[in-house]
Order: sequence, then C-alpha cells, then structure tokens
Amino acid sequence: PARMRTGVDSVDRQHRRMICRVNRLLEAIEARRSARAVARLLASLSKEASGHFRHEEAVMGAAKCPVRGVNRAAHRCFLRDFAHIVRSFERDGPGPSLAAEVERLCCDWLADHICQCDAQLAECRMRLPRRRRRVDEK
Repeated sequence: PARMRTGVDSVDRQHRRMICRVNRLLEAIEARRSARAVARLLASLSKEASGHFRHEEAVMGAAKCPVRGVNRAAHRCFLRDFAHIVRSFERDGPGPSLAAEVERLCCDWLADHICQCDAQLAECRMRLPRRRRRVDEK
C-alpha cells in the first residue's frame, strides 16, 4: 500500500521481501510443516531483518532523517523480541503460540513501524545523493 512506501526503492523492495517471508513463516506454522522447515524460515527472516535494518539505517543516516535514532532503537527491540520468539520455538516447537507471537511482532509491529517510522524517510530522501547515470543507461 502507498502508506507503506518510503520512496527509496531499495528499502521498499526489502520491506516487501520481509513481508513475504513473514507470510511464508505463518503459512508454514499453520500448515504444520516440520520443525526443521519452520527453523529455516525463522533463520531466513532473522537474516533478512538484520540486513534490511543495517541498510535502512545507513540510508536514514545518509538522508540525515531526524527519526534515525528512534528507528535504530526500534530495530534493536525487534531483533531482541525476535530472538525471544526463536528461543520459544526451540523450547516449544511450532504451534499456535508461535503463530500468535509471530503475528504480534512480525505483522503488527512491522506494519506499524513501516507506516509510522520508516515512512518518514519519504520526506528525507531528497537529501540523499543522486545516483549518477552511466552513459550506457537509458
């Protein structure tokens, strides 16, 4: 949705990828796929989130976005809470409580965070250095 766009293509693309990974994880839990399959999806989402957060923080820093400190702190909280979900999974396996935790953190938090914090990047992106076109680009 438009309300989730930052105007920075790389960030918006990563947001869409993360949302797809969350949906795949929830589908796997609901379909009662193996613990091994769920573990792979959790690891994949963790890696995706960490990489995305690093990239987004660098973009916000380059754009001198005033919410970059708040954004970074929110990312650290997400990663801490996600690690808790992984520990719960390792202890209890996949099931309804895992699905509820993933929905709360990954669906609710992610949507709210993108709309309330990340979307502010749209106002700051004008400060980003323009990418120079190469001669062979049209």
